[in-house]
Amino acid sequence: MNNKLILSSAILTSIIGVVIGITLVEINSNSDRARFDRSLNGTLVLLSGMSGLIVGAGQEITHQLKTQKKRH
Repeated sequence: MNNKLILSSAILTSIIGVVIGITLVEINSNSDRARFDRSLNGTLVLLSGMSGLIVGAGQEITHQLKTQKKRH
């Protein structure tokens, strides 16, 4: 398996996840519960980034395994 491709895919989807997390935080900051939600903002961005990392790596590993299986 190509580890560089897996890592780059994981990092790219992690960045996308962080952008989605920041967007959700910004949307949520307009609410009246902003004081309570401030403590959750960093957690939300971290979770979305980690989710992107896991999904991207998993997707690329699955793709490479399918390609490897077709070759044999």
